[in-house]
Amino acid sequence: MNVSKVTIDKAKAIFANMGFDRIFGRSDIAAITNVSVTAAGNLITKLKNAGLIESVNGFGKGKYKFISK
Repeated sequence: MNVSKVTIDKAKAIFANMGFDRIFGRSDIAAITNVSVTAAGNLITKLKNAGLIESVNGFGKGKYKFISK
């Protein structure tokens, strides 16, 4: 992942709260990382591009989970 240490720390905090099993959206990320919903959306984009999270269907629009490999 070609991102800053701050982004990596936020990703670790999200994973610590959500793990592989829980489904989350932008508002969940905003609450965990103490950033705006817009910044949370940007973080989601970075995590998706890095292949760490994937979209989840059936739970509403804009829901994600960590990919277990």
